[in-house]
Amino acid sequence: MDGKAPDPEQARTAAEFVAGMRRLRSWSGLSYRQLAQRAAAAGRVLPHNTLAAALQRDTLPRKDLLVAFAKACGLPDEEVAAWTAARYRLSEETLRETAGETSGESTGKAAGEFSGATGERFAGKAARPRPGDDRKAAGSPPADVPATAGEDHEERRPAASGGFSRRDLLATAAVAGTLGAGIALAVPELLRRARATPRPRPDPSPTVGAQVAVLPHPDVVDTVAFSPHGRVLATGSLDGTVGLWEVATGRRLTVLTGHTHYVGSVVFSPDGRILATSSYDGTVRLWDMTTMKLLTVLTGHAGSVRVRFSPDGRVLATSGHDAKVRLWDISGKTLIALLGGHTGLAAITFSPDGHALATNGNDPVVRLWNVARARKTASLPFPEPGKSRVLFGPEGRLMRVHQGPRSVSVWDIAARRGLTTFEVVASGTIVNEDGATGLADVVTRSLDGTVRVWPVHPGPPLSEPWVTFAGPPGQDKDLRLGWRGDVVAVCGMSEMTEPRKADTRVWLGDIYTKRHLTTLAGHTGRIRALAFSPRRDLVATASVDRTARLWRIRKL
Repeated sequence: MDGKAPDPEQARTAAEFVAGMRRLRSWSGLSYRQLAQRAAAAGRVLPHNTLAAALQRDTLPRKDLLVAFAKACGLPDEEVAAWTAARYRLSEETLRETAGETSGESTGKAAGEFSGATGERFAGKAARPRPGDDRKAAGSPPADVPATAGEDHEERRPAASGGFSRRDLLATAAVAGTLGAGIALAVPELLRRARATPRPRPDPSPTVGAQVAVLPHPDVVDTVAFSPHGRVLATGSLDGTVGLWEVATGRRLTVLTGHTHYVGSVVFSPDGRILATSSYDGTVRLWDMTTMKLLTVLTGHAGSVRVRFSPDGRVLATSGHDAKVRLWDISGKTLIALLGGHTGLAAITFSPDGHALATNGNDPVVRLWNVARARKTASLPFPEPGKSRVLFGPEGRLMRVHQGPRSVSVWDIAARRGLTTFEVVASGTIVNEDGATGLADVVTRSLDGTVRVWPVHPGPPLSEPWVTFAGPPGQDKDLRLGWRGDVVAVCGMSEMTEPRKADTRVWLGDIYTKRHLTTLAGHTGRIRALAFSPRRDLVATASVDRTARLWRIRKL
């Protein structure tokens, strides 16, 4: 690593950006396999063959690939942030250029304006594949897309160059002569015609935001969760039961019983083989998802219980109103540690590698624990715990996001220094831990309904966010993030408002395209919980109207 690393800000096109990445690899002096190994050691995924292919193209790489690559090359967080910021700048320029080329496509209505299934009209262009994104186009769905989404693929399949289909190319080629030479002659002519008379871009799928299924319950539905493969939905109710539903059909698979009070959370293990359900009766029940039978009952807590699986699924952490945190061995279903010291119900956060655990309660202290040894490794100051949350950043850095009266700040807890500050009056804050900079993205919401997405760049306070939405106003709203931070949801989960005045809709914004995606309307009572399908095609909601509902959302 001789000299200074390449500067990504010098790139003016995607091709120049990727050329800079190639220079960065040369600067690091590491092979593709060595880079992959360094990324794996840091808990990131960077296949060497995928990296090699990305550096041979002239399109922007995926965000997660770029962050893993830059960190593996040995860049500090500040320079990683500079690379991701440059990528965002170039991707936005690409979107603007594309929008300018297609601005004349409107025929009688504003470009990109469409009517959703709820009858509302929304403005904005249809979401395009992200520049440099290696994911398949909507016309080539991954193998795990459920059958309920199959009918949308054909109408979303992108046409050939200039909006012409493969049939157009072959027909023109046949007229021009032999197939090989004919296509060579046909393509430029078709592109010329496409630029002269562009075809209207098809509207997004008419099923965006459509209600797919209504899942009835005998009492209020308080929590929902998709299994990791997205084929099963679990719902917890105030009557103490847990429903398991087949997502593709909306069919109830079974009802799990045994809790004597309302079910507050349903959490799947990372491999989807175990479902943990917690209740206000102070117990956690583990269920085998193959047989849908009870495995064991974990006791010892009082009141409601929080549940978290470690990233590898081997350890379950639980906390209750008894101010204790318990660690359980999933294989043996036994208690392996009892962690104390906090007051109130403690929040529990695993590090990405699962080796460390952070806990914080109502007291102004955050404690770090070694999971394998069940030993406390540090006690760090955590002022104003009710207005702050803890998360792990890259390389195990412990961070605090604090919501103040006129700003939101991000701190490095161990170093006891501020990383950045956002100048905003926020009524709600949520954090995307896989953010644009590789550190985090902070999403804030103000009382006027404005939703802002702020990247965590170490340095001076930021006065301008990445993204700004005009969302629904009011103080009775909550924020949720889905699909690794690609979508933000605003819904009326708060109980501060009278039931008859509660907002029963869910507003969704697409962070990447910076537009309102859709509004989900159909519940007749306050929303209690929301979950995004890992397959990126559905949203599940739970409500006091005694139903859970599935909604179709276009793949992004």
